[in-house]
Amino acid sequence: MGFFDYPEVFQSKGSVTPKDDYFIRIQFGSTIKEVSWYSDSDLDSKTKADLDQLYQLLYNMIVQKLEYKLLQPASGGYC
Repeated sequence: MGFFDYPEVFQSKGSVTPKDDYFIRIQFGSTIKEVSWYSDSDLDSKTKADLDQLYQLLYNMIVQKLEYKLLQPASGGYC
């Protein structure tokens, strides 16, 4: 996937409101890589698919944790 070769920020096209923003920080040994992008970022299809797959993998790992399951339900949001 080349995650460590990605730029730190994939810029927003600014065409979708509201838009989701994503941030992933990975540490591998002493190397730390942070990447952020938006739901309307100008990504090629492979990069978008790779980032979506990585996000889903991490999300699924987190929601299986007991600590996550014990959190209070979220409140708020768009009307």
